Amino acid sequence: MAQREAIEWDFPVSVWETVMGGRYGHMRNDPLWRRLLPSRWYDSRHGEAVKSALDAVDMLALAKRPIGKLSGGQKKRVLLARTLAQQADILLLDQPLAGVDPPSERLILDVLAGEREAGRTVIMVTHDMPGARRYVDHVVLIDRFIRGIGSPDEMLSDAKLAELAVSSTEQSENDVQVDKASPLTAAQG
Repeated sequence: MAQREAIEWDFPVSVWETVMGGRYGHMRNDPLWRRLLPSRWYDSRHGEAVKSALDAVDMLALAKRPIGKLSGGQKKRVLLARTLAQQADILLLDQPLAGVDPPSERLILDVLAGEREAGRTVIMVTHDMPGARRYVDHVVLIDRFIRGIGSPDEMLSDAKLAELAVSSTEQSENDVQVDKASPLTAAQG
């Protein structure tokens, strides 16, 4: 889920149809004739996945509403529902809490905790340190370099964050060293 989605919010598409977009990867396995039909005739498993995802983010009641008529928090919840509808084992989220109201933030964090408990891996970029302290299992601190990896208590301590705030833009001996032959180095290069 991207921080800012490249969606034409004024396009006349409903919440349901937006979340159904998360199923398109699964639909390619359906017969061609079924993919060409209106969405009400898609295989029922797609509708069930969309319904479940919308229910998880408390947006099922607004399924027929045009996406352009939603608040900022509701839009984020719809984008999260679209991510959930994909039924992926790994969820990648960039700032899912940016610009949402406190009730939406709690709901999103609860949904992500449920996904984690269901066995999915949740990787999330956030600047919300209090939320990260409460909701995450593992932290990777990045500021141009990997500055630390560990538990939230260790990585998000006031001392560690203060150290990070005054650190140089150069890599230091305290930073996590990545082996030159590792896939991480190859991906960054």
